[in-house]
Amino acid sequence: YITDSQGEPIIEKHYRGTVHRSELDHFASTRPALPAAILAAAPPAGPPVAISAHSALAHVFRGGLYLVAATREGCKEMCPATVVAFLHGVADLFEDYFGELNEHAIKDNFVTVYEILDEVLDYGFPLTTDPNALKRLIPPPSIFRRVVSSLPTDSLETPPPPSLPNFSSALSRAPWRISDPSPKYAQNEIFVDIIERVSAVILPSGHPLVQGVAGEVVVDCRLSGMPEVTLEFSRGDVLENVGLHRCVRRSKEGGGGAGGVGKVLRFVPPDGRFELMRYAAGIDFAMPLDLRAKVEYRERDHGGTVNVLVSSTIRGAKKGEDACGDALVRVYFPEQVMGVSASSAYGTVKFDPRSKVRTGPELR
Repeated sequence: YITDSQGEPIIEKHYRGTVHRSELDHFASTRPALPAAILAAAPPAGPPVAISAHSALAHVFRGGLYLVAATREGCKEMCPATVVAFLHGVADLFEDYFGELNEHAIKDNFVTVYEILDEVLDYGFPLTTDPNALKRLIPPPSIFRRVVSSLPTDSLETPPPPSLPNFSSALSRAPWRISDPSPKYAQNEIFVDIIERVSAVILPSGHPLVQGVAGEVVVDCRLSGMPEVTLEFSRGDVLENVGLHRCVRRSKEGGGGAGGVGKVLRFVPPDGRFELMRYAAGIDFAMPLDLRAKVEYRERDHGGTVNVLVSSTIRGAKKGEDACGDALVRVYFPEQVMGVSASSAYGTVKFDPRSKVRTGPELR
């Protein structure tokens, strides 16, 4: 199922028998009844698998939509983590095809969505979510395809039999990269983005009690032919719980223990933008932001004050330059809070009375 933020189905696809709509109604009853804009700012918390009377419903929330996968065997046939990872892969696939993932993109491309769902699963088991492999079978949506699909069948001439797709690249050593015809660029370029998310528990003094980093390496490849790329880390031994794209070949000299990665990665990259790897790091490091909070509660009027001080600890290349670009702070209040009078010394601040989230300051 693909549903809106309220749990109302938009797309319904069955593979091994029919899952009754009442199972989805049970799932929708457990979701917060909030508009998509609020849910996008503060995604709903809770386990990714909901258990109903006859099914286990794994779900992810992306772009204001729920992608729900149901199994009648109570997740005995397949690991729930595999189902959740597959749903994220389908969401990434829709973003690659349509440029964005939201309710309008799904409704405007019903035909393509059903074609994709026919190919990504085989009798209910994940087959592939690789965009390069699927685009050889299902062309991305275009204005011509939309016009043709909207015309009545009897107004169209009988088209010639479709030619079978060329599966030579699927049998090659790099099935994730288009090889017939191979991509050609006038200017060969490759871009690497390292995106890291810092999680920490900070003491009132401002010193971190517990800290960790979860990161991902995103590559945008614009290279001709069938290139082999080498990526070298200065300290690959500190990376843990590494998840690699299937294009990566571990080198013997790279080393790396169980769940880690060595110093060298070699790979034949897919064409375009893709996620090369994910990792975690539990080493001690300097926090990029100095965050200090002070909370005071008054019993006489059941009120209080919350003071948050945020400053950047990263300096730019030039003297006096701040390397921290945008900073956005969210403070979550309990449901008992009726109202907040918010102010900020810098930037803007606002309070959402429905989600109980204070956002700010937004430093630019």
